[in-house]
Parts: sequence; structure tokens; C-alpha cells
Amino acid sequence: MKKVIVILILVFAGAVSASAQWYAGGAIAGTYEKSNGTEAWGVNLSPEVGYFLTDDMIVGGRITYGRSNTAIVGPGVNFSSATTNALTINPFAIWRLTNFGPILFGVETGLQFIPEQKSVDSTTFAAYAVPVMGYPLTDRFLLRSSLDFAGVMLVADCDGYYGIGAGANTNRVLSLGNLSFGFVYRF
Repeated sequence: MKKVIVILILVFAGAVSASAQWYAGGAIAGTYEKSNGTEAWGVNLSPEVGYFLTDDMIVGGRITYGRSNTAIVGPGVNFSSATTNALTINPFAIWRLTNFGPILFGVETGLQFIPEQKSVDSTTFAAYAVPVMGYPLTDRFLLRSSLDFAGVMLVADCDGYYGIGAGANTNRVLSLGNLSFGFVYRF
């Protein structure tokens, strides 16, 4: 009986220490733009889970639901609107590079898979790298932001399209759609 109790205590201690490495979190991103008779908005919701391999490296995955709408508006223009819904599957890794006081700076690299859906014409694959920042609120909660305007992405789809993109452009270096804000809870 003593051996069974010792084994149960060791298993419980191992499970508790292993759970300290897992985290759950999520992010929300949004954009709104109105120019030259076009009005567009979009929202992304991204729950995620991950595992701390070390204090400086995380691996994880997220599923993003995105909804966007583009409308042509203006005097003498017939209203025209298009709505897109998309689901994205995204494994990723985050490396912490440095700290500036309590603020953490790192880079997130990952893959995106957007399967063909009702409003998405073909399956799309992408690889990306974006800078990330974090601010610890407690030893378990962290606010995090992805600075997508400074990232790069390689994209290919099943219709033969491929390209390289950067988040920053000449019209607007920074907009709300180029940032995402989220939280992390470390178990």
C-alpha cells in the first residue's frame, strides 16, 4: 500500500509540474478603412494553446475565424457589398529575444493553412515571421501583441498563385488591422 501511495504522489507531482508548461490564450484583431468610395472592415478571433519548451521558446497552435466586408459607397453609386468568412489553421513558434524592462520582445514564426471554403476560392498555404511584444501582468497572465505591420509572409495557393508580402506599405505604415492584441494564461 505504501508503494501505491508513493507512486500516486510521484505521478501527481509530475502532472502538476508538467502542467506549468502549458498555456491557453487568444487574440482579437480588427480593421476599418474608408477611402475612395470603398468602405471595408474585418475582425479576426484567434483562440490558441501552446507549450513552453523553455522560458524563451513556445510552440503552439491557433485556429482563427475571420470575417470581413467590403462595400462600394458614395453618391450616384449603387451599393455593392462582399462578405468573406475564413477559417485558418496556424501552428507556430515564438522565441523571446530580449527584454526592455518588463516588456518582452520576440519573433513569431509559423505556417498558415486556409482550406477552400464557401468564400475562399482555393486552399492557401503561407509561412510568416512577425515581431511580438508581451507585458506580464502577473506570473500567470501576459498581454501580447503581434506587430503584423513589420512582418513578412510567403504565400502560395492551389491555383498556382505565389507571392512574398510585407506588412508595411507606403499608404499606411500602421493601422489597427496590422496589430493584434491578446492574452496568455500560463497554467
